[in-house]
Amino acid sequence: MEEERKIKGFGLIGIIIAIAIIAVLAGGGLYHRELKQQQSLQQIGVETQKRVEDLKTKIEGQQKGLQGELDKGVASEKPSTIDTSTWKTYRNEKYGFEVRYPESWEIEVSNQREVKGIFVSFERKSIEVIALGVFEGTISADIVNKISPRPELKKIAVNGIQMFGLTHSGHQTPYDLYFERNGRVYYFTESFAGREGDREIIEAIVTTFKFIK
Repeated sequence: MEEERKIKGFGLIGIIIAIAIIAVLAGGGLYHRELKQQQSLQQIGVETQKRVEDLKTKIEGQQKGLQGELDKGVASEKPSTIDTSTWKTYRNEKYGFEVRYPESWEIEVSNQREVKGIFVSFERKSIEVIALGVFEGTISADIVNKISPRPELKKIAVNGIQMFGLTHSGHQTPYDLYFERNGRVYYFTESFAGREGDREIIEAIVTTFKFIK
């Protein structure tokens, strides 16, 4: 009887030990799985963060590239080689600007009633070569389309003034220049006569334009 009890006792102890071992193994396996899951989540987090940083860097690079392209699009007018020191000066106090033109040329100033402004025609031997217009308002797509169908827009800096040049397809030199100031639109426009033989003089006239107030 005592031997049977010992055997049963050992059997019970064995069962308890076996259960304990199983519990430890099961707990260890669970801990390992949880640890592995945490490591996986951490790895996913690291990879996600890296992707975010890469995307941020790429976007910043694209923005810098775009800004660079915009900066390249604003060309500066080349300094004129023509001596304008002896030229005549047209000065308009109402619209706050002055501009020079060759001493042998004449100008004709007229009012633009429809758009509340003025129109200054620069003439060589009574032939208009270039004109300067001023009117109340802002540069809009509608205005641009009415004045010049199918234009290509370019930006040009003249004496610190950013002008928008309108050109026909295939032509590099602007034939119209627009710029705004204090609720007014200023624009230079060339005549066909001007495009034929007075390019340098036209460019020199434009470079003498400046605001006086």
